[in-house]
Amino acid sequence: MKYLIFLIVLLPISLAAQDVEVFSEKTDTTINFYARSPYHCHYTVEVKFEVFNNMESSIPLPARLIIEPLATKQFLMAIKRKANAKSWGYKFQYRFDQGNLISTKHEDNYPYLLPYTSSRQHKLMQGYFGKFSHMETHSLDFEMPEGTSIVAAREGIVIKTKQDSNRGGASRDFIDQGNFVLIYHSDGTFGNYFHLKQNGVRVEVGQQVKKGDLIGLSGNTGWSSAPHLHFEVLLPGNGAKLTVPTKFLLANGKIEELKEGSSY
Repeated sequence: MKYLIFLIVLLPISLAAQDVEVFSEKTDTTINFYARSPYHCHYTVEVKFEVFNNMESSIPLPARLIIEPLATKQFLMAIKRKANAKSWGYKFQYRFDQGNLISTKHEDNYPYLLPYTSSRQHKLMQGYFGKFSHMETHSLDFEMPEGTSIVAAREGIVIKTKQDSNRGGASRDFIDQGNFVLIYHSDGTFGNYFHLKQNGVRVEVGQQVKKGDLIGLSGNTGWSSAPHLHFEVLLPGNGAKLTVPTKFLLANGKIEELKEGSSY
């Protein structure tokens, strides 16, 4: 989550490169606000005005708005000075979060594929609310040798990857060292494939993937006690990690949630 504050601004607002950006342009009668984003998924921006003296807005304030993927100049709102106002001013702040916080709803009956090739079964070593590291999450850990082919459990677009780490261990100290692929789904959720092998990512950011496409190779990076794949589906969380339970299409044709200790 990003949180920024701006005073009276008549020139474009610039943030760090490769980040969501809000900027303004002044006309003879209004100040127009726009957004741009380098990311391949929706973002939510929340705008509040701490000072709004003798000003009018084109939309109700405070405002929560959705930024489109790869937006270059998306109109957000316009403000203007009230007629005959001798003094005026404004002070605003905004924050943005990954995903659509307004309307995203997980398709609970969607039949996910098992996130690996079906040449052999793998034991679910830790399931939902597991005692080792899943105490508050709907996350799944599949035991498997390093180098196992990982496939997309659901179609979507790749929005983020990491594959440069060769570090891992059974301590939270390694939590940021895991390699991963993050995929944005059509319902606004995100599929996270974690603990991948160093240089084991087989997709690129911006790539559209189909269900069953190869996306990487399993590994043992990050907070990990043994080689495995960590998989979870996340909702946009306003800075929090919100996971949802998922159902899988199994070899016997059934669609159901997986059970810790079973092999699939």
